[in-house]
Amino acid sequence: MGLHINTSIKYRYYNNIIKIIIRFVCIKVLGGYLSDKIGGQRVILLSAIGWSFITFWMPNIISIAPNMWSWSIPFIVTVRIINGACQGVHFPSMISITSQVNI
Repeated sequence: MGLHINTSIKYRYYNNIIKIIIRFVCIKVLGGYLSDKIGGQRVILLSAIGWSFITFWMPNIISIAPNMWSWSIPFIVTVRIINGACQGVHFPSMISITSQVNI
């Protein structure tokens, strides 16, 4: 007998991958739009501040999360999503800044 993978498991796997890719693309487009509107340097500054703040406080957030039984995992996931959004707008902002440099 061969290895049989349930098609519903494969569907859920591919569906989740597609959702992650769509979120990744959307945050990149948002970063490029914000860079064009308010300036790449400001977006990089704000994203670096948010990214650093969350990274600095993440151990404390994880240590207090078990005390919040009902919503500890959703809280940590939300904080990680915000951290990813701060990281995600960094690259389009950097590209926006470098494309405006006159050589």
